[in-house]
Amino acid sequence: MPDRRFPILGTTVPPMFGRAAILQKMTGALTKVIPDHLQVVGPRFAGKTVILHELAARLRKAGSSYSAVLMWDLGHQTPGTDALFMQGLARELSAALKDSHADYAEHLRSSQDNPYQDIAEVLDLLKVEGAKVLAIMDGFDKPLSNGLLTRNLWDQLRDLALKPSLRLVTASRRTLRDLIRHPDAQTSDFWNIFEPTPVRVGCFDESDLAAVLATIPEWQLVAGAQTELWNASNGFPVLALGVLNAVCEMGAVGPVSPNAIIAACDGAFPTVRDELDALWIDCPPSCQDLMWRVLDEGSVTRAGIAAADAETLIERGFVHTAANK
Repeated sequence: MPDRRFPILGTTVPPMFGRAAILQKMTGALTKVIPDHLQVVGPRFAGKTVILHELAARLRKAGSSYSAVLMWDLGHQTPGTDALFMQGLARELSAALKDSHADYAEHLRSSQDNPYQDIAEVLDLLKVEGAKVLAIMDGFDKPLSNGLLTRNLWDQLRDLALKPSLRLVTASRRTLRDLIRHPDAQTSDFWNIFEPTPVRVGCFDESDLAAVLATIPEWQLVAGAQTELWNASNGFPVLALGVLNAVCEMGAVGPVSPNAIIAACDGAFPTVRDELDALWIDCPPSCQDLMWRVLDEGSVTRAGIAAADAETLIERGFVHTAANK
């Protein structure tokens, strides 16, 4: 029996558990007659990267409407200038096209002086062939937060994205408009190409949790046990999966009682302490003050509370909402 059933964090991207509704929504938006550009938003440890990798894997399969899918992690080796960003995009696009369009890939790989123009030429050629490329850019917070990239880059990226042969998906912890730091960049029309409602990734819903539990049929949560799991985690992936890992590590298969879940919560806490600390530090002071109020009062009416503060706590699983509280 493995020590851990659900890999949560590590050097490799773990498999996706649940999230069928989110994935279906994204796939539908990207495969309709005129596909959308999407922004995925959610706190750290919510599983954005996991979902993006599953999306890429599905859209790379034979029969997909995309002839190439690139996954660019901007959170590591973040381009600090307009030129480096466009060079990086040309490099990633070249790697994605090497199997389906080797000649275009070579053209982009050797691009030096004007990668933007070379990318535009390749996208125009792909349009003639009726081919499309999906560019998934994870960690989009990093290039936006440094404030070094200019409006010129975003305008160029918008021009590329307006071509029918390219669709973009970005992932970040906050919405793109909230992240823009450079004053000139805020005036670019690039931000208007995305669907106005981001794809939100936060806590598991009941369907997600049911899908997770279906993968460990050896353990059955009896009446009240699932309630305790919700009470402990509010469905936030790192917490919920951490508790279930602790259940699996107890060894004995079969029915899992509410008391066993409570004991698993105690066992799971040391393994997720650092993640909880990071999630807490990400909350601005007004959110932290609201959390202390909830702890002191048990429940707080949402009337008069900033919606952003409430949603920040809810999406991290620190609190849950019921009616107007």
